[in-house]
Amino acid sequence: MDNLSPECQFVLHLARVDVDDENHVEARQLLAKPLDWNWIVVTATRHKVLQLLWDNMKRLDLVAPALGTGGLPELWTVYIAQMFAAGRERNRLWMVNVEEIAAQLQKVGIQLVAIKGAALIGDIYTVENRFLNDIDFIARRADLGAIRDRMFDLGYEYGSYNYATGVIDPIAERVERAWLFHNHVMPNLYRLSDSPVVPYYKIQVGYGFFDPFEDFQVDGSVVVDDAVVKSPGSAILIPSLVDTLINLCCHIYREGVSMVYQDYNVNWQLGKLCDLLSFLRKHDAELDPVQFMDKVDSLGIRRPVFYGFYYTSEAYRHPVLERWLAASDPGDRTYLNELRDGDRRAYTDEPFVERLFSLRAVSPAFQGGWNKQFRRDQW
Repeated sequence: MDNLSPECQFVLHLARVDVDDENHVEARQLLAKPLDWNWIVVTATRHKVLQLLWDNMKRLDLVAPALGTGGLPELWTVYIAQMFAAGRERNRLWMVNVEEIAAQLQKVGIQLVAIKGAALIGDIYTVENRFLNDIDFIARRADLGAIRDRMFDLGYEYGSYNYATGVIDPIAERVERAWLFHNHVMPNLYRLSDSPVVPYYKIQVGYGFFDPFEDFQVDGSVVVDDAVVKSPGSAILIPSLVDTLINLCCHIYREGVSMVYQDYNVNWQLGKLCDLLSFLRKHDAELDPVQFMDKVDSLGIRRPVFYGFYYTSEAYRHPVLERWLAASDPGDRTYLNELRDGDRRAYTDEPFVERLFSLRAVSPAFQGGWNKQFRRDQW
């Protein structure tokens, strides 16, 4: 992306896991003049990469020049350092929790496969530098009832965390019914913790990569059947490399085209694009694009997969993405600017860089059908 502000460039340089000397040099050069840290901190937080940005700044010895010529205020420095420490503790506790849940479910013959953040920490991320908002699992649809019962036995409940009261508010019966009918994941499962830093554990369990009425489907059983152990001695299962790459692309697509997410201005987060870029940076040589696309085409998901590669490339312009773009190109690219809500379609002509870095407020008039029925605090 051309003609980006120095602040945009700085965030893009540090919102990644890499060993590119040229990238590091360019990030350091941007600190020769004062930057707008009010914008940087808010933007990095919104994109779920503040921990990664700070981790890279410390690792590359950029904190001192940021405080000097880069204009980083001490107040923001204290805030970022505290958020980094809290994020590290949250991740540590949540990853222990993932291990416990996987082990407990295996005792009753149920396989849960950790995806996204919980799968990528320990592979491309450390426990310090990847933000976790929740823990995502995928399972066989036939196991959902048993999973619900076992999770309830373990102290979890359907609901949402009430930040005003510090308790878990149960979801209404009509919300639960609508959720189970329309979504590819169970309602959010919460359990309060004993930690002042991490007041709750939040779990999502899905049975596929797409909602039931979407044009594309990837059944959870396919992922569970090919899952591998995360590390020797661990109870945690993670997807195969191929299924992880498919999941990362489809996740970018689902949120990018969603009118529900558009209403809240959360379609685009660098954290998700960084997941895909960083995964390919590490595992590109282990993956064969031809074999990968054979599976993608057998599932009928070429368009969502290309979408993930395309927008990750639009943000990062990294050469590792080139052969994946060529292998997955669907020909017709008009859908790349599409927004969806069930059978409804709309198109946006807003430049991607503006969508990516927008800090606009929640839409005053919702377009997503789900948002018209339920308040955000109800789900």
